[in-house]
Amino acid sequence: MIVQKIKFIFSVVLFGTLTVILYYLNMPPVVTVFFRGSLGFLTVIVVMLAMGKRPDLKAIKSNLLWLLISGVALGINWVFLFSAYNYVGVAVATLINYMAPMIAIFLSAFIYKEKISFAKLICIAVTFIGVIFASGIFGKKVDFFDPIGILIAGIATLSFVVIIFCNKKFKDISFYDKTTFQLGTSAIVVLPFAINSFGNMENAFDLKAIVLIAIVGIIQTGIAYCFYFDGIGKLPIQTSSILGYIEPALAVILSMTVLKQPISAIGILGANLVIGGAIASEIVGRKQFIAKMD
Repeated sequence: MIVQKIKFIFSVVLFGTLTVILYYLNMPPVVTVFFRGSLGFLTVIVVMLAMGKRPDLKAIKSNLLWLLISGVALGINWVFLFSAYNYVGVAVATLINYMAPMIAIFLSAFIYKEKISFAKLICIAVTFIGVIFASGIFGKKVDFFDPIGILIAGIATLSFVVIIFCNKKFKDISFYDKTTFQLGTSAIVVLPFAINSFGNMENAFDLKAIVLIAIVGIIQTGIAYCFYFDGIGKLPIQTSSILGYIEPALAVILSMTVLKQPISAIGILGANLVIGGAIASEIVGRKQFIAKMD
């Protein structure tokens, strides 16, 4: 169990440090997404083959519609999230993006008629308030508040919600088959836009850029996903859910320390409310699940 926790934490740390690499990579979001998706796809395929696994074509075919939708949504999420970093900063964009699980819980009450407890509603309200605080809209000193940036981050969040709902539709398909298809689809979706951007990137592919692209695509996507799936498949749901919030917490910390992106005191309070509310929601949900089983 300890080894699985280490693998899972390692994967979310790789996800959380992605923002620093992207900052120094300094490429158009569509180009970054293309390389991340394609290199991540190839890396996971190589790992699968090395493990003796083969794509289950029957499972892929039976889930094709939801795989396509989620793959397109993944590409959209990355493009808009990476774009939002340039408008509102890493901390705010990441926190808004991580509102997706809360939004999904709220929408499930209407779509699937799932009941939401009062405790869950409180958690959702706390996270929403946290995002408002973190956005920088309050206070005399407004840091990184940009309505366009908030809108762009919001689109990224909605595409994340689509991915969550697609995951509810998958049946009898492995993590690896699902991920390779989604990563490959995300790369194909942005390819036309990436090709258009290549024309404005003369001398952009120097040694530094190539190394950073390799880190993003191979290590922080392909290898990170492999460790993520190996861990999540063997850890309790509550454990993996709570540990997953290391990613946004780390992204916020790095944006303040490494990237030197300012965030006010009320913004820090907002970040704590978002992450704390999300973790509390996971704990509440798990306790309710156990109570139903008993």
